[in-house]
Amino acid sequence: MKSYIAFVFTVLLVGASFAQEQIQSQLNSVESDPLGWAQQNSGTTGLLRAVCFKSKDTGWIATGTNFILRTTNAGNSWFQSPTPSRVCDISTINDKTGVYAACDGYNFFYTSNGGDTWTHSKVDTSFPLEGILSLSFPSARYGYALATNYTILSSSDAGATWKSSQINLGGLDFTTFYAMNYVDSLNGLIVGDSTILRMGGTGYIKQRDTSFRRAHFFSCQLVTKNIEFAVGNDVIIGDVPKPAIIVRSTDGGISWKKTTIEPEKSGGFLGISFIDSIYGTVVGYGGIIYRTNDGGNSWFKQESGVVTELKAVSFSDSITGTIVGDGGIILRTINGGYSWVRQYLPFDSIIVQSFPEPASSSVSIHYTIPSPQHVTITLYDLTGKVVRAIIQNNFQSQGEHTIPVDLRNLPSGNLFFRLETEKYQVTGKITRIAP
Repeated sequence: MKSYIAFVFTVLLVGASFAQEQIQSQLNSVESDPLGWAQQNSGTTGLLRAVCFKSKDTGWIATGTNFILRTTNAGNSWFQSPTPSRVCDISTINDKTGVYAACDGYNFFYTSNGGDTWTHSKVDTSFPLEGILSLSFPSARYGYALATNYTILSSSDAGATWKSSQINLGGLDFTTFYAMNYVDSLNGLIVGDSTILRMGGTGYIKQRDTSFRRAHFFSCQLVTKNIEFAVGNDVIIGDVPKPAIIVRSTDGGISWKKTTIEPEKSGGFLGISFIDSIYGTVVGYGGIIYRTNDGGNSWFKQESGVVTELKAVSFSDSITGTIVGDGGIILRTINGGYSWVRQYLPFDSIIVQSFPEPASSSVSIHYTIPSPQHVTITLYDLTGKVVRAIIQNNFQSQGEHTIPVDLRNLPSGNLFFRLETEKYQVTGKITRIAP
């Protein structure tokens, strides 16, 4: 009997060792740490606004700048896909097809080739809009967007065209909305200050709940037609502190259960991801992460290893997830956050883009460098002749930089710039049009 127990124990040890080796290999880690998420290098120090994984390996990140980040190897490396405008929210239909909402105006762009090229969507502008707040594609064809001025836009052709309609608020026009999520073409959820709306399509409100009069809901998910979640903070008198809250309904919004978390220090939750009715993760201010394995009946804390704002989370299955946030933070888990391996990836390239494109009188070159270096940027014409020295051997700190370039008195057509440091050389194109 003792020999049998010893045999079983040995098998368990070998299995555990093999599992850990797999985790280490998949995460490509260089240091173990009793945390639960692997920190990855995004190449930017700004606020990453949204993340979307439709499969375990392929994911997209909205950076708030003129490019998205995309991975095809489960986040072990990310590459830049230039975009025609700043990206504030993104939703993917499959590994090749995606739609993003621009930060300014009511512009959408879509791709069917993995982000190599983006096409400007046609948008009905019946109602005045200032910007897009939230984007949701519950199927390959149907998509919805929540915009300012209490407007919902809908697409039935994978984001190529959009129609707009205003929500019939019935006296709630003082409410500020923040987020929206649809589970199918007829059932959606909108949340904001003190308000949760259950939508039937676009303008029709099926149900309205205003019982959380002090709450601010920043994100939501309609998991099924009957199971819905909203997350945010619950403001106590004096506005300090702001405890993080999760509210859940399992009967289509007829009744709600509120869970208050970390009332003494938290600023609230900002993102939520349920892969099904059982497994869910919420993230928020101060680097907080909470997880449920029983459909929201109970929640337990996971350590992120960071104290910055975590903006969004996306799980492709019950154990594989990605979180993005302030400071260019990307956190990754392949086991639901249970085996904690911290990852430090070297950033070995410079991300650079110019905007607007095309430009007439001026353009900005925006770039991120991984360490303090001397930077030279030179502008060339098509023949390779230097037409302008923009900066010459300028010592710059690590992080993001933006350099304005005056294009006046330069010929129309294509120009090229070269950014050089001690370690890197990157070339980009500028198209100048006559003013």
